[in-house]
Amino acid sequence: MLTPGEPVAGFEVDRRREQNRAELQKFQQGGRVRLAEISKETAKRYARICTHLRGIERPIPTNDLWIAASTMEHSAEPLTADSYFFHVPQITFVRIPSSE
Repeated sequence: MLTPGEPVAGFEVDRRREQNRAELQKFQQGGRVRLAEISKETAKRYARICTHLRGIERPIPTNDLWIAASTMEHSAEPLTADSYFFHVPQITFVRIPSSE
């Protein structure tokens, strides 16, 4: 599950914007990925997770907060190599090895 802004932002910074947009459209229509809608419910979950992480002094990047909130709302399990998702008890995720 991706938040809508992530792939668009990633593809827009490259010099091949038009080619990237076509690849993004093909990727999104391929059925392997589902874009999460950002709703009022997602925003409530975002606030709950953000408040929790601030309380334990473990902030995470904003896009990943949206991913966590969407994951929580849709009962999804994201694949991630980012260890900071361990600090979000409201979700479960599948840990993949980091390439670093």
